[in-house]
Amino acid sequence: MKKWNQFTLAAMIVLILSLAVCALALTPVRKTITLSGGSGSWTNDANYKVYKLKVVQFNGGLPAAATPNVKHVAGTVTNTVGTVTLSSGAGTFANTNTTYVFNGDMLLIDGSVTNDMSVQFILEAYPE
Repeated sequence: MKKWNQFTLAAMIVLILSLAVCALALTPVRKTITLSGGSGSWTNDANYKVYKLKVVQFNGGLPAAATPNVKHVAGTVTNTVGTVTLSSGAGTFANTNTTYVFNGDMLLIDGSVTNDMSVQFILEAYPE
């Protein structure tokens, strides 16, 4: 009987630890904006939610080889995260830097795009 109790205790500990790891997993989130006149932005207005920028996808840009900029605005500080050269009006920017988007922060797209186009931000949402 004693061995059974030890086994049950060990199994319960493994189960609790695996549930804890699952609870800390980052959830992918997609935010889509449409640029107006070649620029646009998305603001994190979620209370107590922090996002990490992973990928920015562009589709339908003109000119076909435009170079839009991805910027992170936090208060009065603006940093360029990256620039993408579109091919046939589309392109993808994979963020290799750590860019956290806190409540009130903004992701801004500007540059040489001259039309309205679709932009998707792929983010990881940290648990609340």
